[in-house]
Amino acid sequence: MAKHITLDQLLSGVEELPSHRAIAVRVVMETNRENSSALSIARLVEMDPALSALVLRLANSAVYGLRHQVSSAQRAISVVGLENVRTFAAARAAGGVGDDADDLPAGMWDHAMLTAAASAEAAKMVGANKEDAFTLGLLHDIGQMVLFRMHPDEYLDVISRAIARETTLMGAEIAAFGHAHDDVGAAVLHQWGFPRLITQAIQSHHRKAPSDAPLVRALAAGQDLALRLPDAPAEEVLAPAPYRNGLESAGISEIFAAELTERAEASARSMQKVLHEVTASVADYDAEADESTN
Repeated sequence: MAKHITLDQLLSGVEELPSHRAIAVRVVMETNRENSSALSIARLVEMDPALSALVLRLANSAVYGLRHQVSSAQRAISVVGLENVRTFAAARAAGGVGDDADDLPAGMWDHAMLTAAASAEAAKMVGANKEDAFTLGLLHDIGQMVLFRMHPDEYLDVISRAIARETTLMGAEIAAFGHAHDDVGAAVLHQWGFPRLITQAIQSHHRKAPSDAPLVRALAAGQDLALRLPDAPAEEVLAPAPYRNGLESAGISEIFAAELTERAEASARSMQKVLHEVTASVADYDAEADESTN
């Protein structure tokens, strides 16, 4: 087991990413600069075919309903928005987007997508920003992705212990690494310049009662809805979370659960289709990029 890893060591490890993920981190950092532009971000996005393809396909998807196809990364970024570009770049950096997303533990990425879609749907009902809620939902378990990418065998053992109910998911993570995924995720996103409200919500999403902040309430509802689905990751279902009654915590009536879930599943399926298309179109790029740096 990889015990007694400090957060500084984890953050240093994140910096030693494969080349294609390192580009994604540069995109995240560029979106945080005050004088950044769609042009400056596009120049970085175009260095990563998977991220470039994703942004273009999102801009041209039915979600945005454009009459004419977008063919440049700069124009696509203007359509999709800097927040969404930053969100997917962060997911790409953690290994959630691209060819290597397929080897994440079963259900991890699908759960993130469903939570993001459900949080965005709930945002409309609690007065939260829809894009921010999507970001929070997609990245709320990014600490799991980071821990798995850095220590895959140990993290699979963590999941096995949680499913066997030997301990909680967070308990197994702390025993293995010294930190739970909520702290790791918050630290990584803080280092990448994400807003404090996002990092604080991620840090507390398993261990503290939801606050009254609209964005946190949206995540509470989104997490609740995602965990009700039959294919939700078992280790997440068994994990202690303040969002077991997330709809109630968010102030949303249970009568809206079925409608919100249906819309969230449709949105997640649409996004997953785009991601699968991107993965298929750049299936060989990641391996070639990493080989060239070794």
